Amino acid sequence: MDDLRKQLERQMLIEQVQRQEVGSKLTITEEEARQYYAQHPEEFTDSASVTLREIFIEVPAARPGGVNVARDDEAQKKIDDVRARALKGEDFAKLAAEVSTSPSKANGGLIGPFSHDDMSPQLLALDREDEAGRHHAADPHAAAATRSSSSKSVEGRRRCSRSTRSAI
Repeated sequence: MDDLRKQLERQMLIEQVQRQEVGSKLTITEEEARQYYAQHPEEFTDSASVTLREIFIEVPAARPGGVNVARDDEAQKKIDDVRARALKGEDFAKLAAEVSTSPSKANGGLIGPFSHDDMSPQLLALDREDEAGRHHAADPHAAAATRSSSSKSVEGRRRCSRSTRSAI
């Protein structure tokens, strides 16, 4: 512990001397600073990102290779009910906390931020629509979706695709 403290003190002293000795000899004019800023804009900007809220409704997987239509229909009814509530203006964060099966439900379905480079073409399209002033809850392709608890289930993958299209 003593060695760590001595090392930190030494490092702080070195930095202080550098600031005093080197920094006092440097003079940068306002114009030089402006020119540098204009020539290196990437150093002063962050890449575009998006923060989303999600609601996931789980579709319990049938046994491998099987299909359980009743569970599938039950999940679809729940999706439709949640979507209707959102379209009526109910607070999305409260809906997510109440009905989502995603771990993000603890913070109202909040996920992200995501870089535009990491987003799927479908989410990028929704983001562009949002920038144009459209409201996602009215779009049947928006953010909530179901997921299968078994990615090996063909029915689960089909449901995932279908529910994404019919999402909130």
